[in-house]
Amino acid sequence: MIINDGTNDVEQKITFQEATVGSFVPYVTSQNKNAEQASTVAASGNVLIYKVPTKSVVTLVEQ
Repeated sequence: MIINDGTNDVEQKITFQEATVGSFVPYVTSQNKNAEQASTVAASGNVLIYKVPTKSVVTLVEQ
């Protein structure tokens, strides 16, 4: 889960230690969205980079 309570989108980099991961489905909750599924995001090796929308909570579910 990623929380962005700021007034700008934030690019979040997540590095997984000793693991290779695939892709993730983000579910975004904000003032206008209620756990809305967003486009799948692919990781590269053990790194995932995701732009977290302003004033939102994002749950990432690995596929």
